[in-house]
Amino acid sequence: LEALPENERIALGAPLLHDPLRAVRAAAGRAFATMSPSALAAADRAAASAALQEWIAGQQQNRDQPWAHVNLGLLHADRGERAAAEAAYRTALRLDPRAVQARVNLADLWRADGDDARGEALLREGLTVDPRAADVRHALGLALVRLGRRDEGIAELQRVADEHPDNARFAYVYGIALSSSGAPDRAFAVRDAALLRHPFDGDILYALAPMLRDTGEVARAVPYAERLVQIDPSARALLDELRRAGR
Repeated sequence: LEALPENERIALGAPLLHDPLRAVRAAAGRAFATMSPSALAAADRAAASAALQEWIAGQQQNRDQPWAHVNLGLLHADRGERAAAEAAYRTALRLDPRAVQARVNLADLWRADGDDARGEALLREGLTVDPRAADVRHALGLALVRLGRRDEGIAELQRVADEHPDNARFAYVYGIALSSSGAPDRAFAVRDAALLRHPFDGDILYALAPMLRDTGEVARAVPYAERLVQIDPSARALLDELRRAGR
């Protein structure tokens, strides 16, 4: 529901706020947590508030678990409650220093404040706790690139992409870093290799087709666009453009 436009979210989700099952009501309440109450009818508005409180109560019942505080942190962050989000992530890390999502989310919270240096320290601390924490290393690589230490950052992104070839996102981001550093050929090779493992990954396909188009290799771009249309019909415009250019 959270990914839908507001009118569709209301049409499909509002009835779930009144579901007899608490788990359903609570999940719907979380999905409506960032929507302005004025967008809902009065009865749904009251139900959304009550359902969200049920969702929060469910997290608090598991307050000895780091993931519950991560969930609360995400809620606070989505609602712009920065201090509460930070407190929730810190609690998760106090319960378990290996709580990867809490560490990454807290670093990202500081990134939004323009404090990547603080995030770097937090992420490096996480790697001393668990050197195999792939998401932490990935976040560190991105932070280093933003801090202007591109070579260091790309090295971290390459390491995590090489160590976790089944994660398409790692390869995609590593390719972006290579492309932005002036190494388009290496970027293409990384993404194309990743596509062998993830033949219908939308992010990679969306990167490869325009990249080839922009370098004048339209004929090579068409098969990628054709595959992309199979998973995203809105890519039809890109495919039609490439076919016209290739005539």
